[in-house]
Amino acid sequence: MEELRERLDRKLSVLLFPQGTRSPDGSVGEFREGAFRLAIEAGVDVVPLAVSGTAESLPKGSIAFRETKATVTVLPPISTRGLTVEDAPRLAEQVRDEIARAISSGSSGSPPPPPSAPAAIS
Repeated sequence: MEELRERLDRKLSVLLFPQGTRSPDGSVGEFREGAFRLAIEAGVDVVPLAVSGTAESLPKGSIAFRETKATVTVLPPISTRGLTVEDAPRLAEQVRDEIARAISSGSSGSPPPPPSAPAAIS
């Protein structure tokens, strides 16, 4: 965590997976608090990423990746301004709930199709 804090202090982004493991069915599990304590201590926003479609790519217990399509949806940043490390459990729950909601609502599902090209002029 010390190295991660140094990166944040240098204004570099870090990517953490606070669930810490993959769930057997691909559902969003409980989040550990360490990443959120770090964000609060460093005074940086948390930018939740809702990742869906990855359960098939590396099933729990497997060591071989399978080809699959996944979707990553960047959710609005959550400020840690005014929070203390005692708020880390609440922040972890808030981020987890927002990610789970995005995935279940489909906002983390397949991207919309590209716009159609206008018809050619005859």
